[in-house]
Amino acid sequence: MSWSKYGLWLKKLAKNFMYSVPVTVVFLDSVGYVAKVEGISMQPALNPDDVHTNDYVLLNKWAIRNFEVRHGDIVALT
Repeated sequence: MSWSKYGLWLKKLAKNFMYSVPVTVVFLDSVGYVAKVEGISMQPALNPDDVHTNDYVLLNKWAIRNFEVRHGDIVALT
């Protein structure tokens, strides 16, 4: 592979990086993200069987922005 091909490859990589980072930040900031629930603090709703298991939940920021929280929902303060 010649140096010009490396330069073209790096240019494409930088361009993709510059587009993907802002999109990812906006998504995580406004829509939601996945979080790991550890320990017994959320039993029996999460981690019902054993203290050594972990559950993964989607923290939905979109619902809280529209005040769509209902009775029985789990709310995480981050």
